Amino acid sequence: MSLKVIYVLISALFVISTAMPQMPFTGNNGNNPVDMAANAGVGIMQQGASYAQRGANAFAQAAKSFVPSG
Repeated sequence: MSLKVIYVLISALFVISTAMPQMPFTGNNGNNPVDMAANAGVGIMQQGASYAQRGANAFAQAAKSFVPSG
């Protein structure tokens, strides 16, 4: 699996997780337990996505230093 594929997957996850709270399927007002759980889940996903993004960036940097340029 190439770096580009991994990067695209992580980017997709990030986009999905940031779009989540605006999705209208729960009528999300944060008051009932389902919405609270959904909001907590989205927060965790966003955090995970940002860590994954950082990890991917670090991995890409490390990979660049090992691959001979040219």
